[in-house]
Amino acid sequence: MNQILIQDYFNEIDRLKKYSGSVTEGVISEAFKDLLKSCARRANLIFIPQYEFLSPQKNRIRPDGTILHDLRVPLGYWEAKDSADDLDVEIRKKLAKGYPQDNIIFENSETAVLIQNRQEVFRCDMRDVAQLGHLVSLFFSYERQEIADFRKAVAQFSTDLPAVLEALREKIDDAYKKVARREAARRMRGRRGLASMSRL
Repeated sequence: MNQILIQDYFNEIDRLKKYSGSVTEGVISEAFKDLLKSCARRANLIFIPQYEFLSPQKNRIRPDGTILHDLRVPLGYWEAKDSADDLDVEIRKKLAKGYPQDNIIFENSETAVLIQNRQEVFRCDMRDVAQLGHLVSLFFSYERQEIADFRKAVAQFSTDLPAVLEALREKIDDAYKKVARREAARRMRGRRGLASMSRL
């Protein structure tokens, strides 16, 4: 995780607090959103705010941020809560509503919680540079099973491609030789036919 981006986040928090005098979710969460957007760009991912979709329970879900691969497959999600909220209570409410649990950050500008594969994998004080950097690194290094399978298939295809091309060349050469033999035989029959007609 790039420490410069984390430091930029802390500088922005200080700036927002200084000029707004507020620490509400609406004000402070913008700095974390900027951090996630910057990290997403560096990883060739796209950050989409308020991306709505249906949960398995058919509830309309709209996390504060969704980070997508270019195939429109989500890497993960982010949900901001107010610092006055009990974060664990809010997490339970969101999960009960059907929020994804494969790779999601819940935070309230003081504490961040990373859930991956339905388990809390890391919790940190958001004022700790090293811990926050670690949480963001874990989040962005997550790989969904379908993405891992796709990468594995691409790697296998790259390994197999030379053999596939060689087999294809052989089939094309064989087909060309068969056509050439048929054409030669046809010409030969034509010559024989002409020769027998000339004898008449």
